[in-house]
Amino acid sequence: MTIDIGNVVISSDRQATADEFWFTINNPNSNVQVGSYVVVEGQNQKIIGLVEEIICRSEVDSSSQYLSEQMNPTQPRILPTVIRLAKTKVLISDPPMLC
Repeated sequence: MTIDIGNVVISSDRQATADEFWFTINNPNSNVQVGSYVVVEGQNQKIIGLVEEIICRSEVDSSSQYLSEQMNPTQPRILPTVIRLAKTKVLISDPPMLC
C-alpha cells in the first residue's frame, strides 16, 4: 500500500546530500515516526530511507507573533501554521545519488 506523505525539501537550511534528505509530513494519517522506513519515487529514481529525526517549526517567528498580539489584543489569537519535517538517512538509492 502506498501513502502520499509529503514532499522532499531542498533549501539553504535543509540541504539534500548523497546520504540524507529532509521531507515534509503533510498527511496527518501517515503515522511517520523516528525509525519509520520511507520510499521516495521520482523521475527514474527510487530511494529507501530511514527517518532519524522529526521536527516541528512555525512559519512565523515567536517575536513577530508576540508583537502583533501586544499591538492588537482585542483581535483573536491566530495560531501559526506548523510544519512537520523529517530528516531521513538514505539506505538505498537506485540509481546511486551523485550530489
